[in-house]
Amino acid sequence: MLRAKFIGSIFLIMGSAIGAGILALPLVTSLGSSTLSLLVMFLFAILMLYTGLMTLEVNMAMHKDSNSFSSMAERFLKIPGKIVCWICFIMLLYMVLAAYVEGMGSLAANLLGKLGLTVSSLSCSLVITVFFGTVVALGTFFVDTLNKFLFSAKGIFILLSLLFILPEVSPVTILSYTTYGNFWAQSLPIFATCFSYQFIIPSIVNYLGKENYTYLRNAIILGSFLPFFIYACWFLFIQGILPQVGKESFALILASKEPLPQMLEFLGDKVSPWATLMLNGFSNVTMTTSFLGVALSLFDFIRDGFHLKKDVKGKVLTFLITFVPPVLFVIMVPKGFVLALQYSAVFTCFLVIVLPALMLWKKRQEKVETKFQVPANKHLLLGVAALGIILAFSQFF
Repeated sequence: MLRAKFIGSIFLIMGSAIGAGILALPLVTSLGSSTLSLLVMFLFAILMLYTGLMTLEVNMAMHKDSNSFSSMAERFLKIPGKIVCWICFIMLLYMVLAAYVEGMGSLAANLLGKLGLTVSSLSCSLVITVFFGTVVALGTFFVDTLNKFLFSAKGIFILLSLLFILPEVSPVTILSYTTYGNFWAQSLPIFATCFSYQFIIPSIVNYLGKENYTYLRNAIILGSFLPFFIYACWFLFIQGILPQVGKESFALILASKEPLPQMLEFLGDKVSPWATLMLNGFSNVTMTTSFLGVALSLFDFIRDGFHLKKDVKGKVLTFLITFVPPVLFVIMVPKGFVLALQYSAVFTCFLVIVLPALMLWKKRQEKVETKFQVPANKHLLLGVAALGIILAFSQFF
């Protein structure tokens, strides 16, 4: 039973990390050499593993019934910490939801275009938001039922996508990539988003139990690094098919109005029909599962935060507060998919890098003993917090 829970915990961590950010990954890594992208991604995996273990130690000091991220922030960083946690959490969800609304609309419009129907991506975004937003408003049971099927499909699609495109991958094309000046500003925020899972650790601790801290530690280690290998294969395989410059290249993709559908279209021209089908299936399913998970979290957060009732009036009001801001962002900001994910990294870095380091620093100051302890000292913890702040605003320099 414990072993089954351990495996389930690894998949929960991986599922939290591998969201729609994987679709933006080839776009931002196309600005750098393959070697540099791999190195930076590996360093991010180590950093986020470390902050995950920090979060685990802090969580071990909390009571089982009050061990959420917000509770941890309030316990060790008092009211200011809780306020920062709340702001980062809600803004992160809004920005990520905006990315998914835009991305799903672009993919749907592109698919309809292939069927001979001309529909704007904004119109598709609105219809999709209303439809899936209604599913979210109906409750967790409906989301969970749909998500179980889609999550299984996502795993199958990505494995088959990698398998079908492998014969078309050219090592020479991969090695031809060079680094451009805006690689750092574009890629660092996406890397941070791709390896964020720390907010699920309280749930994992409750699931496995504090007494099984060895299993908890190993689940975090495996759950952190398995996404790294999936991400690495994903962007390297795509770089091995699409060149950095020239005809049907990333230079043209990044200059297009809708980069994500354009990337999938160029890939479709170079791989087999089966590979194209798997790639489109993976993109659409990944976007949908990510949308449902984030939307449900934000919907429940807003309903609880504003103490809204679960009747029809309360659900309609919660629906509007949840979905109107992301839709407005999509209307006002063109090419918003990658941009929204980059903006979300500001709040991601504070939530999963800065706060865990500061909370653990305060825990060590108060000499709170726990069975699990991550190797750390005052200077290292403050250094990680400072690094998190730098990463949060790196895209603006």
